[in-house]
Amino acid sequence: MSTATSWATRSLREAAAALATEFRGYDGIGRFGGDEFVLVLPDVDEEGAVAAAERVQAALAEAGRARHTLGVKLSVSTGVAAWRRPQNASELLDRSDRALLLAKARGKDTTVLAGADTEAELARLESSQGGPPMMQQELWDLVSQCEEPREVLERLPFFLRRALSLEEVALYVPGAAGKPGDLDRCTHARMPGDPGRAAFGDRELELADHRLGELECAAVSFPTLAQLLSSLGASSETAARHEVAGAYAALAVARDGQTRGVLILRSSKPTFSPTALRHAELLAGQAMTAVLGQSNGASRSAVGALAAAIDARDNYTHLHSEEVVQLASETARRMGLSASDLNRLRDGAMLHDVGKVAIPNEILYKPGPLTSEEWEIMREHPVIGERIIRRTPELATIAPLVRHEHERWDGTGYPDGLSGTDIPLGSRIILACDAYNAMITERSYRKPMDHARAAEELRAHAGSQFDPDVVETLLDVLAEQSVPVRAGAAPPPR
Repeated sequence: MSTATSWATRSLREAAAALATEFRGYDGIGRFGGDEFVLVLPDVDEEGAVAAAERVQAALAEAGRARHTLGVKLSVSTGVAAWRRPQNASELLDRSDRALLLAKARGKDTTVLAGADTEAELARLESSQGGPPMMQQELWDLVSQCEEPREVLERLPFFLRRALSLEEVALYVPGAAGKPGDLDRCTHARMPGDPGRAAFGDRELELADHRLGELECAAVSFPTLAQLLSSLGASSETAARHEVAGAYAALAVARDGQTRGVLILRSSKPTFSPTALRHAELLAGQAMTAVLGQSNGASRSAVGALAAAIDARDNYTHLHSEEVVQLASETARRMGLSASDLNRLRDGAMLHDVGKVAIPNEILYKPGPLTSEEWEIMREHPVIGERIIRRTPELATIAPLVRHEHERWDGTGYPDGLSGTDIPLGSRIILACDAYNAMITERSYRKPMDHARAAEELRAHAGSQFDPDVVETLLDVLAEQSVPVRAGAAPPPR
Protein backbone atom coordinates (compact mmCIF):
# COMPACT_ATOMS: atom_id res chain seq x y z
CA MET A 1 0.00 0.00 0.00
CA SER A 2 1.40 3.43 -0.94
CA THR A 3 2.05 6.12 1.66
CA ALA A 4 -0.73 8.26 0.22
CA THR A 5 -3.23 5.39 0.25
CA SER A 6 -2.41 4.29 3.80
CA TRP A 7 -2.58 7.92 4.93
CA ALA A 8 -6.03 8.24 3.35
CA THR A 9 -7.22 5.07 5.11
CA ARG A 10 -5.99 6.31 8.48
CA SER A 11 -7.55 9.71 7.81
CA LEU A 12 -10.97 8.17 7.16
CA ARG A 13 -10.75 6.20 10.39
CA GLU A 14 -9.76 9.32 12.29
CA ALA A 15 -12.60 11.24 10.63
CA ALA A 16 -15.12 8.58 11.68
CA ALA A 17 -13.79 8.62 15.24
CA ALA A 18 -13.93 12.42 15.35
CA LEU A 19 -17.52 12.42 14.10
CA ALA A 20 -18.59 9.82 16.67
CA THR A 21 -17.38 12.00 19.55
CA GLU A 22 -19.16 15.13 18.34
CA PHE A 23 -22.77 13.92 18.15
CA ARG A 24 -25.58 12.50 20.26
CA GLY A 25 -26.13 8.80 20.65
CA TYR A 26 -29.31 8.86 18.56
CA ASP A 27 -27.87 10.91 15.67
CA GLY A 28 -27.34 8.86 12.53
CA ILE A 29 -23.74 8.71 11.27
CA GLY A 30 -22.60 6.55 8.37
CA ARG A 31 -20.08 6.37 5.56
CA PHE A 32 -21.84 7.05 2.25
CA GLY A 33 -19.05 5.85 -0.04
CA GLY A 34 -15.47 6.88 -0.76
CA ASP A 35 -14.65 9.78 1.53
CA GLU A 36 -18.25 10.94 2.08
CA PHE A 37 -20.25 10.64 5.30
CA VAL A 38 -23.95 11.25 5.98
CA LEU A 39 -25.16 12.73 9.27
CA VAL A 40 -28.86 12.61 10.21
CA LEU A 41 -29.65 15.05 13.03
CA PRO A 42 -33.21 14.71 14.41
CA ASP A 43 -34.79 17.79 16.01
CA VAL A 44 -32.04 20.12 14.76
CA ASP A 45 -32.85 23.22 12.72
CA GLU A 46 -30.73 24.68 9.91
CA GLU A 47 -28.75 26.91 12.26
CA GLY A 48 -27.97 23.95 14.50
CA ALA A 49 -26.92 21.83 11.52
CA VAL A 50 -24.52 24.52 10.30
CA ALA A 51 -23.06 24.73 13.82
CA ALA A 52 -22.64 20.93 13.78
CA ALA A 53 -20.78 21.19 10.47
CA GLU A 54 -18.42 23.73 12.04
CA ARG A 55 -17.76 21.31 14.91
CA VAL A 56 -16.93 18.61 12.37
CA GLN A 57 -14.44 20.92 10.65
CA ALA A 58 -12.75 21.72 13.95
CA ALA A 59 -12.60 18.04 14.96
CA LEU A 60 -11.09 16.97 11.64
CA ALA A 61 -8.57 19.80 11.71
CA GLU A 62 -7.42 18.58 15.12
CA ALA A 63 -7.29 14.96 13.92
CA GLY A 64 -5.25 15.95 10.87
CA ARG A 65 -2.50 17.91 12.62
CA ALA A 66 -0.50 14.77 13.34
CA ARG A 67 -0.48 13.91 9.62
CA HIS A 68 0.33 17.37 8.29
CA THR A 69 4.01 16.54 7.79
CA LEU A 70 3.03 14.32 4.86
CA GLY A 71 1.96 17.42 2.94
CA VAL A 72 -1.79 16.76 3.08
CA LYS A 73 -4.23 18.56 5.34
CA LEU A 74 -7.49 17.02 6.50
CA SER A 75 -10.37 19.22 5.41
CA VAL A 76 -14.10 18.84 4.89
CA SER A 77 -16.80 20.27 2.64
CA THR A 78 -20.36 20.07 3.98
CA GLY A 79 -23.78 20.32 2.37
CA VAL A 80 -26.70 20.92 4.75
CA ALA A 81 -30.40 20.41 3.97
CA ALA A 82 -33.40 20.59 6.31
CA TRP A 83 -36.32 18.17 5.92
CA ARG A 84 -39.71 19.70 5.19
CA ARG A 85 -42.99 18.06 4.30
CA PRO A 86 -43.72 16.48 1.87
CA GLN A 87 -40.07 15.62 1.07
CA ASN A 88 -38.97 12.01 1.14
CA ALA A 89 -35.53 10.76 2.17
CA SER A 90 -34.25 10.68 -1.41
CA GLU A 91 -35.20 14.30 -2.06
CA LEU A 92 -33.58 15.39 1.20
CA LEU A 93 -30.38 13.56 0.29
CA ASP A 94 -30.35 15.05 -3.20
CA ARG A 95 -30.72 18.60 -1.83
CA SER A 96 -27.85 18.10 0.61
CA ASP A 97 -25.80 16.59 -2.22
CA ARG A 98 -26.34 19.68 -4.37
CA ALA A 99 -25.26 21.87 -1.47
CA LEU A 100 -22.16 19.69 -1.07
CA LEU A 101 -21.35 20.13 -4.77
CA LEU A 102 -21.34 23.90 -4.33
CA ALA A 103 -19.29 23.64 -1.12
CA LYS A 104 -16.62 21.70 -3.03
CA ALA A 105 -16.65 24.28 -5.81
CA ARG A 106 -16.13 27.12 -3.31
CA GLY A 107 -13.16 25.43 -1.66
CA LYS A 108 -12.37 23.17 1.26
CA ASP A 109 -13.59 23.64 4.84
CA THR A 110 -16.77 25.21 3.47
CA THR A 111 -20.39 24.66 4.51
CA VAL A 112 -23.33 25.40 2.18
CA LEU A 113 -27.02 25.38 3.11
CA ALA A 114 -29.37 24.00 0.44
CA GLY A 115 -31.88 26.45 -1.00
CA ALA A 116 -32.81 28.62 -3.96
CA ASP A 117 -29.63 30.70 -3.63
CA THR A 118 -27.54 27.52 -3.78
CA GLU A 119 -29.22 26.37 -6.99
CA ALA A 120 -28.81 29.82 -8.55
CA GLU A 121 -25.08 29.91 -7.74
CA LEU A 122 -24.59 26.37 -9.07
CA ALA A 123 -26.34 27.36 -12.29
CA ARG A 124 -24.06 30.39 -12.68
CA LEU A 125 -20.94 28.31 -12.02
CA GLU A 126 -21.95 25.57 -14.42
CA SER A 127 -22.79 28.16 -17.06
CA SER A 128 -19.53 30.11 -16.67
CA GLN A 129 -17.38 26.96 -16.59
CA GLY A 130 -19.28 25.06 -19.25
CA GLY A 131 -20.64 22.45 -16.83
CA PRO A 132 -18.10 19.65 -17.36
CA PRO A 133 -15.13 21.12 -15.40
CA MET A 134 -17.04 20.95 -12.10
CA MET A 135 -18.34 17.48 -12.91
CA GLN A 136 -14.92 16.26 -14.04
CA GLN A 137 -13.32 17.47 -10.84
CA GLU A 138 -15.84 15.47 -8.82
CA LEU A 139 -15.43 12.44 -11.11
CA TRP A 140 -11.66 12.42 -10.61
CA ASP A 141 -12.16 12.75 -6.87
CA LEU A 142 -14.25 9.57 -7.15
CA VAL A 143 -11.67 7.80 -9.35
CA SER A 144 -8.88 8.53 -6.89
CA GLN A 145 -10.88 6.70 -4.18
CA CYS A 146 -11.39 3.49 -6.19
CA GLU A 147 -9.04 0.58 -5.57
CA GLU A 148 -9.98 -1.44 -8.69
CA PRO A 149 -10.97 -0.50 -12.27
CA ARG A 150 -14.31 -2.31 -11.94
CA GLU A 151 -15.16 -0.14 -8.94
CA VAL A 152 -14.97 2.94 -11.19
CA LEU A 153 -17.58 1.40 -13.49
CA GLU A 154 -19.78 0.28 -10.59
CA ARG A 155 -19.88 3.79 -9.14
CA LEU A 156 -20.29 5.57 -12.48
CA PRO A 157 -24.13 5.22 -12.70
CA PHE A 158 -24.60 6.75 -9.24
CA PHE A 159 -22.28 9.61 -10.16
CA LEU A 160 -24.03 10.29 -13.49
CA ARG A 161 -27.50 10.17 -11.96
CA ARG A 162 -26.52 12.78 -9.41
CA ALA A 163 -24.32 14.98 -11.64
CA LEU A 164 -26.87 15.14 -14.48
CA SER A 165 -30.01 15.13 -12.26
CA LEU A 166 -31.41 11.95 -13.86
CA GLU A 167 -34.09 9.56 -12.61
CA GLU A 168 -32.29 6.32 -13.48
CA VAL A 169 -28.96 5.17 -14.85
CA ALA A 170 -28.21 1.50 -15.57
CA LEU A 171 -24.82 0.15 -16.61
CA TYR A 172 -24.71 -3.09 -18.62
CA VAL A 173 -21.39 -4.89 -19.04
CA PRO A 174 -20.42 -7.92 -21.17
CA GLY A 175 -21.94 -11.09 -19.75
CA ALA A 176 -20.33 -14.41 -18.92
CA ALA A 177 -20.26 -15.41 -22.58
CA GLY A 178 -18.03 -12.42 -23.23
CA LYS A 179 -19.85 -11.42 -26.41
CA PRO A 180 -20.23 -7.65 -26.92
CA GLY A 181 -23.94 -8.04 -27.67
CA ASP A 182 -24.64 -10.15 -24.57
CA LEU A 183 -24.84 -7.72 -21.66
CA ASP A 184 -25.53 -8.23 -17.95
CA ARG A 185 -26.66 -5.40 -15.72
CA CYS A 186 -23.78 -4.39 -13.47
CA THR A 187 -25.12 -1.42 -11.52
CA HIS A 188 -28.50 0.31 -11.37
CA ALA A 189 -28.77 3.78 -9.85
CA ARG A 190 -32.23 5.27 -9.49
CA MET A 191 -34.24 7.62 -7.31
CA PRO A 192 -35.33 5.61 -4.24
CA GLY A 193 -39.06 5.24 -3.77
CA ASP A 194 -41.77 3.18 -5.44
CA PRO A 195 -40.09 0.12 -7.08
CA GLY A 196 -42.75 0.30 -9.76
CA ARG A 197 -41.18 3.50 -11.07
CA ALA A 198 -38.01 1.64 -12.10
CA ALA A 199 -37.95 1.31 -15.89
CA PHE A 200 -34.90 -0.93 -16.19
CA GLY A 201 -35.38 -4.61 -15.37
CA ASP A 202 -32.97 -7.24 -14.10
CA ARG A 203 -32.74 -9.32 -17.28
CA GLU A 204 -29.81 -9.42 -19.65
CA LEU A 205 -29.77 -7.28 -22.77
CA GLU A 206 -29.15 -8.90 -26.14
CA LEU A 207 -28.16 -6.13 -28.51
CA ALA A 208 -26.89 -6.18 -32.08
CA ASP A 209 -23.09 -6.00 -32.23
CA HIS A 210 -23.03 -3.56 -35.14
CA ARG A 211 -25.40 -1.23 -33.27
CA LEU A 212 -23.06 -1.24 -30.28
CA GLY A 213 -20.22 -0.29 -32.62
CA GLU A 214 -22.25 2.65 -33.88
CA LEU A 215 -23.05 3.65 -30.31
CA GLU A 216 -19.36 4.22 -29.57
CA CYS A 217 -19.45 7.33 -31.76
CA ALA A 218 -22.34 9.22 -30.14
CA ALA A 219 -25.20 8.91 -27.67
CA VAL A 220 -28.74 8.25 -28.92
CA SER A 221 -32.02 9.31 -27.31
CA PHE A 222 -35.70 8.38 -27.76
CA PRO A 223 -38.99 9.27 -26.05
CA THR A 224 -39.63 5.66 -24.93
CA LEU A 225 -37.48 2.81 -23.66
CA ALA A 226 -38.96 0.41 -26.23
CA GLN A 227 -37.87 2.69 -29.08
CA LEU A 228 -34.40 3.05 -27.59
CA LEU A 229 -33.87 -0.69 -27.18
CA SER A 230 -35.25 -1.38 -30.66
CA SER A 231 -32.74 1.10 -32.08
CA LEU A 232 -29.97 -0.93 -30.44
CA GLY A 233 -31.16 -4.14 -32.07
CA ALA A 234 -32.80 -5.67 -28.99
CA SER A 235 -35.30 -8.48 -29.48
CA SER A 236 -38.98 -7.52 -29.39
CA GLU A 237 -39.38 -9.37 -26.07
CA THR A 238 -36.50 -7.43 -24.51
CA ALA A 239 -37.77 -4.14 -25.91
CA ALA A 240 -41.29 -4.65 -24.54
CA ARG A 241 -40.43 -3.55 -21.02
CA HIS A 242 -42.40 -1.65 -18.45
CA GLU A 243 -42.62 1.93 -19.70
CA VAL A 244 -42.15 4.85 -17.33
CA ALA A 245 -42.71 8.41 -18.52
CA GLY A 246 -39.62 10.38 -19.46
CA ALA A 247 -36.86 10.47 -22.05
CA TYR A 248 -34.31 7.69 -22.61
CA ALA A 249 -30.73 7.73 -23.88
CA ALA A 250 -27.90 5.24 -24.34
CA LEU A 251 -24.15 5.60 -24.77
CA ALA A 252 -21.21 3.22 -24.84
CA VAL A 253 -18.55 3.21 -22.14
CA ALA A 254 -15.72 2.82 -24.61
CA ARG A 255 -12.34 4.16 -25.61
CA ASP A 256 -9.98 3.34 -28.47
CA GLY A 257 -12.31 0.63 -29.75
CA GLN A 258 -12.68 -1.12 -26.38
CA THR A 259 -16.30 -1.37 -25.26
CA ARG A 260 -16.66 -2.02 -21.54
CA GLY A 261 -20.39 -1.51 -21.30
CA VAL A 262 -23.50 0.44 -22.24
CA LEU A 263 -25.17 3.10 -20.12
CA ILE A 264 -28.94 3.62 -20.36
CA LEU A 265 -30.26 6.86 -18.89
CA ARG A 266 -33.76 8.03 -17.98
CA SER A 267 -34.71 11.64 -17.44
CA SER A 268 -37.99 12.89 -16.00
CA LYS A 269 -38.04 15.53 -18.74
CA PRO A 270 -39.74 14.81 -22.09
CA THR A 271 -36.46 15.01 -24.03
CA PHE A 272 -32.70 14.90 -23.46
CA SER A 273 -30.99 18.16 -24.31
CA PRO A 274 -27.91 18.00 -26.57
CA THR A 275 -25.90 19.56 -23.72
CA ALA A 276 -26.90 16.81 -21.27
CA LEU A 277 -25.92 14.13 -23.78
CA ARG A 278 -22.56 15.81 -24.44
CA HIS A 279 -21.88 15.95 -20.71
CA ALA A 280 -22.80 12.28 -20.33
CA GLU A 281 -20.49 11.30 -23.19
CA LEU A 282 -17.63 13.35 -21.75
CA LEU A 283 -17.96 11.92 -18.25
CA ALA A 284 -18.34 8.33 -19.47
CA GLY A 285 -15.24 8.80 -21.63
CA GLN A 286 -13.29 10.15 -18.67
CA ALA A 287 -14.33 7.15 -16.58
CA MET A 288 -13.13 4.85 -19.34
CA THR A 289 -9.83 6.74 -19.45
CA ALA A 290 -9.43 6.02 -15.74
CA VAL A 291 -10.29 2.34 -16.20
CA LEU A 292 -7.78 1.91 -19.01
CA GLY A 293 -5.17 3.88 -17.10
CA GLN A 294 -5.58 1.56 -14.10
CA SER A 295 -5.88 -1.80 -15.87
CA ASN A 296 -3.86 -1.60 -19.10
CA GLY A 297 -0.72 -3.69 -18.95
CA ALA A 298 1.34 -1.28 -21.07
CA SER A 299 2.75 1.78 -19.34
CA ARG A 300 2.68 3.75 -22.61
CA SER A 301 -1.08 3.25 -22.84
CA ALA A 302 -1.49 4.23 -19.20
CA VAL A 303 0.52 7.43 -19.70
CA GLY A 304 -1.53 8.23 -22.79
CA ALA A 305 -4.80 7.66 -20.95
CA LEU A 306 -3.83 9.91 -18.04
CA ALA A 307 -2.48 12.57 -20.40
CA ALA A 308 -5.79 12.50 -22.28
CA ALA A 309 -7.59 13.04 -18.98
CA ILE A 310 -5.45 16.12 -18.29
CA ASP A 311 -6.20 17.43 -21.78
CA ALA A 312 -9.95 16.95 -21.36
CA ARG A 313 -9.93 18.80 -18.03
CA ASP A 314 -7.59 21.60 -19.12
CA ASN A 315 -6.02 21.89 -22.57
CA TYR A 316 -3.51 24.49 -21.35
CA THR A 317 -2.00 22.15 -18.75
CA HIS A 318 -1.69 19.42 -21.40
CA LEU A 319 0.14 21.74 -23.83
CA HIS A 320 2.35 23.03 -21.01
CA SER A 321 3.29 19.45 -20.07
CA GLU A 322 4.21 18.59 -23.66
CA GLU A 323 6.56 21.58 -23.84
CA VAL A 324 8.13 20.67 -20.49
CA VAL A 325 8.68 17.12 -21.81
CA GLN A 326 10.66 18.46 -24.78
CA LEU A 327 12.92 20.68 -22.67
CA ALA A 328 13.38 18.13 -19.89
CA SER A 329 14.22 15.30 -22.31
CA GLU A 330 17.04 17.20 -24.00
CA THR A 331 18.37 18.53 -20.69
CA ALA A 332 18.38 15.02 -19.20
CA ARG A 333 20.08 13.55 -22.27
CA ARG A 334 22.92 16.06 -21.98
CA MET A 335 23.26 15.28 -18.29
CA GLY A 336 23.93 11.64 -19.16
CA LEU A 337 20.73 9.88 -18.04
CA SER A 338 20.37 6.30 -19.26
CA ALA A 339 17.74 5.33 -21.83
CA SER A 340 15.46 3.83 -19.16
CA ASP A 341 15.83 6.89 -16.93
CA LEU A 342 15.08 9.13 -19.92
CA ASN A 343 11.85 7.25 -20.57
CA ARG A 344 10.81 7.60 -16.93
CA LEU A 345 11.63 11.30 -17.00
CA ARG A 346 9.52 11.86 -20.13
CA ASP A 347 6.55 10.15 -18.50
CA GLY A 348 7.06 12.06 -15.26
CA ALA A 349 7.26 15.36 -17.14
CA MET A 350 4.08 14.59 -19.09
CA LEU A 351 2.18 13.71 -15.90
CA HIS A 352 3.76 16.13 -13.42
CA ASP A 353 0.52 18.13 -13.21
CA VAL A 354 -1.94 15.20 -13.19
CA GLY A 355 -2.85 15.95 -9.56
CA LYS A 356 -4.42 19.23 -10.69
CA VAL A 357 -7.49 17.30 -11.86
CA ALA A 358 -8.55 17.38 -8.18
CA ILE A 359 -7.87 21.10 -7.56
CA PRO A 360 -10.99 23.32 -7.39
CA ASN A 361 -11.62 25.35 -10.52
CA GLU A 362 -11.79 28.68 -8.71
CA ILE A 363 -8.17 28.12 -7.67
CA LEU A 364 -6.86 26.53 -10.86
CA TYR A 365 -8.42 29.21 -13.07
CA LYS A 366 -7.99 32.20 -10.74
CA PRO A 367 -6.91 35.25 -12.81
CA GLY A 368 -4.36 36.47 -10.29
CA PRO A 369 -2.05 35.47 -7.44
CA LEU A 370 -3.32 32.90 -4.93
CA THR A 371 -3.97 33.60 -1.27
CA SER A 372 -2.04 31.68 1.38
CA GLU A 373 -5.05 29.41 1.96
CA GLU A 374 -5.39 28.74 -1.78
CA TRP A 375 -1.68 27.98 -2.03
CA GLU A 376 -2.05 25.40 0.72
CA ILE A 377 -4.68 23.62 -1.37
CA MET A 378 -2.61 23.95 -4.56
CA ARG A 379 0.39 22.39 -2.81
CA GLU A 380 -1.59 19.18 -2.39
CA HIS A 381 -1.48 18.40 -6.12
CA PRO A 382 1.92 16.58 -6.18
CA VAL A 383 0.71 14.14 -3.51
CA ILE A 384 -2.62 13.69 -5.30
CA GLY A 385 -0.73 13.10 -8.55
CA GLU A 386 1.45 10.48 -6.90
CA ARG A 387 -1.65 8.69 -5.57
CA ILE A 388 -3.29 8.63 -9.01
CA ILE A 389 -0.13 7.34 -10.69
CA ARG A 390 0.53 4.60 -8.13
CA ARG A 391 -2.83 3.06 -9.01
CA THR A 392 -1.16 1.92 -12.24
CA PRO A 393 1.61 -0.52 -11.19
CA GLU A 394 3.48 -0.02 -14.48
CA LEU A 395 3.91 3.68 -13.61
CA ALA A 396 5.02 3.24 -9.99
CA THR A 397 8.64 4.15 -10.81
CA ILE A 398 7.66 7.65 -11.97
CA ALA A 399 5.51 8.40 -8.91
CA PRO A 400 8.49 9.84 -6.93
CA LEU A 401 9.30 12.21 -9.82
CA VAL A 402 5.77 13.61 -9.68
CA ARG A 403 5.65 13.82 -5.88
CA HIS A 404 8.94 15.72 -5.59
CA GLU A 405 8.71 18.02 -8.63
CA HIS A 406 8.15 21.05 -6.37
CA GLU A 407 10.99 20.36 -3.92
CA ARG A 408 13.65 23.10 -3.87
CA TRP A 409 17.43 22.72 -3.83
CA ASP A 410 17.63 24.58 -0.49
CA GLY A 411 14.98 22.38 1.19
CA THR A 412 12.15 24.95 1.34
CA GLY A 413 9.92 23.25 -1.23
CA TYR A 414 7.00 20.85 -0.81
CA PRO A 415 5.56 18.37 0.04
CA ASP A 416 8.46 16.78 2.00
CA GLY A 417 11.09 19.53 2.26
CA LEU A 418 13.81 17.48 0.54
CA SER A 419 17.02 19.28 -0.41
CA GLY A 420 20.02 18.90 -2.72
CA THR A 421 20.69 15.49 -4.17
CA ASP A 422 18.04 13.91 -1.93
CA ILE A 423 15.59 15.21 -4.54
CA PRO A 424 15.37 12.80 -7.51
CA LEU A 425 17.37 14.17 -10.44
CA GLY A 426 14.36 13.82 -12.73
CA SER A 427 12.31 16.00 -10.39
CA ARG A 428 15.05 18.66 -10.35
CA ILE A 429 15.12 18.72 -14.14
CA ILE A 430 11.33 18.90 -14.47
CA LEU A 431 11.14 21.75 -11.91
CA ALA A 432 13.57 23.98 -13.82
CA CYS A 433 11.93 23.29 -17.20
CA ASP A 434 8.46 23.76 -15.68
CA ALA A 435 9.48 27.13 -14.20
CA TYR A 436 11.04 28.35 -17.43
CA ASN A 437 7.95 27.45 -19.48
CA ALA A 438 5.73 29.23 -16.94
CA MET A 439 7.82 32.40 -17.10
CA ILE A 440 7.62 32.75 -20.89
CA THR A 441 3.84 32.14 -20.95
CA GLU A 442 1.37 35.03 -20.81
CA ARG A 443 -1.03 35.25 -17.88
CA SER A 444 -4.23 37.22 -17.48
CA TYR A 445 -2.49 39.18 -14.69
CA ARG A 446 0.99 39.64 -16.21
CA LYS A 447 2.83 39.71 -19.51
CA PRO A 448 5.24 36.93 -20.46
CA MET A 449 8.96 37.31 -19.87
CA ASP A 450 11.27 37.20 -22.84
CA HIS A 451 13.94 34.52 -22.99
CA ALA A 452 16.72 36.75 -21.62
CA ARG A 453 14.71 37.73 -18.54
CA ALA A 454 13.59 34.14 -17.87
CA ALA A 455 17.19 32.91 -18.21
CA GLU A 456 18.28 35.60 -15.76
CA GLU A 457 15.67 34.35 -13.26
CA LEU A 458 16.95 30.78 -13.59
CA ARG A 459 20.52 31.92 -12.88
CA ALA A 460 19.41 34.08 -9.94
CA HIS A 461 17.70 31.11 -8.25
CA ALA A 462 20.31 28.46 -9.05
CA GLY A 463 21.52 27.09 -5.72
CA SER A 464 18.32 28.08 -3.89
CA GLN A 465 15.30 26.93 -5.89
CA PHE A 466 17.10 25.05 -8.66
CA ASP A 467 19.97 22.59 -8.98
CA PRO A 468 22.87 24.70 -10.38
CA ASP A 469 24.01 21.90 -12.73
CA VAL A 470 20.49 21.54 -14.12
CA VAL A 471 20.22 25.29 -14.73
CA GLU A 472 23.56 25.37 -16.55
CA THR A 473 22.57 22.48 -18.82
CA LEU A 474 19.07 23.84 -19.46
CA LEU A 475 20.49 27.23 -20.48
CA ASP A 476 22.82 25.48 -22.93
CA VAL A 477 19.80 23.71 -24.44
CA LEU A 478 17.83 26.96 -24.69
CA ALA A 479 20.74 28.77 -26.31
CA GLU A 480 20.44 26.39 -29.27
CA GLN A 481 16.65 26.52 -29.59
CA SER A 482 14.17 29.02 -30.95
CA VAL A 483 12.11 29.89 -27.88
CA PRO A 484 8.46 30.85 -28.48
CA VAL A 485 6.43 33.09 -26.19
CA ARG A 486 2.91 31.70 -25.80
CA ALA A 487 0.03 34.13 -25.32
CA GLY A 488 -3.35 33.64 -23.74
CA ALA A 489 -4.80 33.67 -20.25
CA ALA A 490 -4.45 30.29 -18.60
CA PRO A 491 -4.29 28.75 -15.15
CA PRO A 492 -0.79 29.26 -13.75
CA PRO A 493 1.32 26.08 -13.51
CA ARG A 494 1.97 26.34 -9.79
